[in-house]
Order: sequence, then C-alpha cells, then structure tokens
Amino acid sequence: MSRRPARRLPREILPLPALALALVAVAFFALPFVGLLWRLPWSRVGDVLGQHEVRTALWLSIRTSLWATAFSVLFGVPLAWLLARVPFRGRSIVRALLILPWAISQTMLALTFGWIFNSTFGPLNGLLFDLGLIDQYIAWFASGDVVLNIIALAFVWSLIPFAALLFLG
Repeated sequence: MSRRPARRLPREILPLPALALALVAVAFFALPFVGLLWRLPWSRVGDVLGQHEVRTALWLSIRTSLWATAFSVLFGVPLAWLLARVPFRGRSIVRALLILPWAISQTMLALTFGWIFNSTFGPLNGLLFDLGLIDQYIAWFASGDVVLNIIALAFVWSLIPFAALLFLG
C-alpha cells in the first residue's frame, strides 16, 4: 500500500493590525509574570518555601485546582457531548446559558455564592429547612474547611462552561 503524501495547508499571513493586537495580548499576560519572576528574591526562595504556612497554602492551591479541574471535566465533557450530539428543543438557549457562569465577573460569583450560603437568609438554608432536611439554619461560613469547599464549588461552577466549550470544539 502506498501512502499519500500529507497535504500542506497554505500558510496564511496574519494582517499587521491583527498581529499588533496579538502581540499586545501576549504582553498583557506575559509582562506581569515576567515582572514577578524578575522581582522574586531568588536567594530566599528555599527559606520561604520551607515555611509551614507557605507549604500549606501551596498544597491548598494545588489540591483545589486539581479537584476543580477534575469536576469541571467530569461535568463539562458530558455537557459538551449532549450539546454537540443530541438535538433537543431549546438547545441554543442552553448554549447561551452555558456561557453565563464563565462570563460573569469573579466579584459577582463571590456575591452570588455568598448569598446562596448565607446563614440568615440564604436560599439553600431555606430550601433545606422547607424540605425538612434541617431543623435550624446552618452557618456555612463558620468553618474554614466548609468555606474552602464553597470556594471550590464556585470555582467549579465557573469552570464547567469553559470545559464544555473546550470539548465542544
């Protein structure tokens, strides 16, 4: 069997204004990172990373990011598959709503989750109370571990659309 040679796609030339905007975008993201690396006290990095508080914070960040990524993929892939393969009424509305958690600002996200889990008037406590699952409202923000889980939940909620859009192609 002979193999056909791979077709080469024609190389497109990026228009100069688009190239300039792309370079500004790269600089916008790269310069703060480069500045951070430039100003980092490299002679003290070992001492700083050896501190218990710093290791705890790093582990918390890594653990939260891994869990958020796993749950975002776990829910985002089936959602992308559903939106790509299953025709149903209102699919375009679902696609538009899918963008919402990803598009709102992090401040609005924090305020929304703060309201949902509010111990005095939050709708989650109201729902659980009305269903008879709790007999008194829960102070969700009284425990640091619960707060971290709520933050991770908000993070996942905002990342699921990104994962779905990424896999939707």
